[in-house]
Amino acid sequence: MLCRAAALALSALAACSDSMRPGELRPAELGGEVVRGDGQTGTAGAPLPDSVAVRVLRRGGAPARDVTLEWRVLSEGGGELRFPATRTDDQGRSGNVWILGPRAGEHAAEVRAVLPEGTVVVDTVRAVAAAAAPAAVEVAGDTLRALAVGDTVRPVLRVRDRFGNEVPAARAAVTWRSLAPAVVSVDSAGRARALELGDAVLEAKAGTATARLRVAVAAVVDVFPVDAGAWLSPRIVAIQRGGGRLVAVGDAQVFDGQTQRAVPLGYTLTGSAWTAQAMAPGTPDLRVNTLHVTPAGRAFAATDRGVYSSLPSSGWGPHPNLRDAQRVAGSGDVLFVGFRRPTATGWTDSLSVYRYAGEALTSLRLPPEHDLPWYAASLAAPAADRLYLTGGPGTSYWNGSGWSAVREAGAAADLPLYRLAAHPQGGTAWGFEYGGPRRLFRLREGVAERVAYPLERKTDEYDTQLAVDADGNPWLSFSGGVLALDARGWRTLPIPGEWTATGALWPEPDGSVWVAATRPAGRSPTGGTTSQLAILRIRPRAASSTFTDDVR
Repeated sequence: MLCRAAALALSALAACSDSMRPGELRPAELGGEVVRGDGQTGTAGAPLPDSVAVRVLRRGGAPARDVTLEWRVLSEGGGELRFPATRTDDQGRSGNVWILGPRAGEHAAEVRAVLPEGTVVVDTVRAVAAAAAPAAVEVAGDTLRALAVGDTVRPVLRVRDRFGNEVPAARAAVTWRSLAPAVVSVDSAGRARALELGDAVLEAKAGTATARLRVAVAAVVDVFPVDAGAWLSPRIVAIQRGGGRLVAVGDAQVFDGQTQRAVPLGYTLTGSAWTAQAMAPGTPDLRVNTLHVTPAGRAFAATDRGVYSSLPSSGWGPHPNLRDAQRVAGSGDVLFVGFRRPTATGWTDSLSVYRYAGEALTSLRLPPEHDLPWYAASLAAPAADRLYLTGGPGTSYWNGSGWSAVREAGAAADLPLYRLAAHPQGGTAWGFEYGGPRRLFRLREGVAERVAYPLERKTDEYDTQLAVDADGNPWLSFSGGVLALDARGWRTLPIPGEWTATGALWPEPDGSVWVAATRPAGRSPTGGTTSQLAILRIRPRAASSTFTDDVR
């Protein structure tokens, strides 16, 4: 009997508690849980597939009836709930419809109970908004460029929905076709292959969106491999032509027992390949830095210790009058050479500059304010009696009788340049600004004129090399190919994608250009990557144009 009475009392207490009105509830007495719709994935701009429901409970687990709930999306762009406020039913439940906003990604909505003492969070609902159907297609960055015949490239597309969210590739379902399949073919995966010179348009479709990509197949590239014999890691430092003779110079590594040293090399083009010949096989560590080839085809290559010369009919040997020179530049048959200045006890790091003509050396008497270290010196001779010299805090110009500092027109500060270049038969000189954005300058009579170029601010192209053609126009080699400036502006001459330009280049009068390049060739016994060295000849079509993407 006692147990039964106790049970009745507990039942009555519970009934009393269940009838507690919402206005009598306290924030600490409430809790909640999501009973449906949490963690759903829906489409941006559309309702979630299922409604969202929560249950509000009092302490002890009893449902809280007739409680007003506020629904609020916490994340920007996450959308809204169809009903800003709802009330719980007899089971303490209440539901709502979440209409996702325009931003793809994870979002959260908060459910709060409204009580006399304030509001209290009863639970948080989470959802993921996926991008809507494709509505726009665009090229992702510089993934297409002017192509060479035989080149293969896969343009990377960025597909977006109507809100600008990126649609994942797996959902984009891009289809491809070429409007000029004889020039450029394209497969279902978007891999484009250049088949012949000309222009083509690739069309990419995703949903209702279409992008048309104009592709210029701008050049034919011939590969002339370099045979360096037993030497290791050969490199090409300079390429020039004179007297119908094309000359390349560089160096390679050789091991003598436990010692590794550099050997200067001259490269000769025979048929379809280049072969290397050591200039000085028995000398200590020696690297090549500059080259000049005369109109008769005589080549002068400056190393860290002496100039080596060659004739078309003979090999290389140390030049008897230039054994101690470290830099050489020229205009026609006249050379300008740089020597480390000797002292009574050895050598200094300072440079002395001489003009070498008719087997006679004439000092140019470089004044102290134009002094610079020999190892940083760069020379360019736009004429037989003109010279630009740089490598220190500024650039110097010799006008045939005296020196002056090179500055921009109207500027008071000296201009530090590097990698000076001029055509070996004379003409306009060019150079890059040292440091900063590496601006390009045309040099005329000691005055520098800035010329903008496409790679000016690309820090990953710091090793851009420079050559000058017979018309005084600059040619630049970079990892993706060659840039050339003419009356129409800058144009790109491509190299096949597996090759990377490594520096030296030489423009020919017919518009073609030679450029040193490497490509991966395999694995070494130690697990590293080996490379193949070649000199490529890029032959552009008559009116080649750079690639531009046309997205509609």
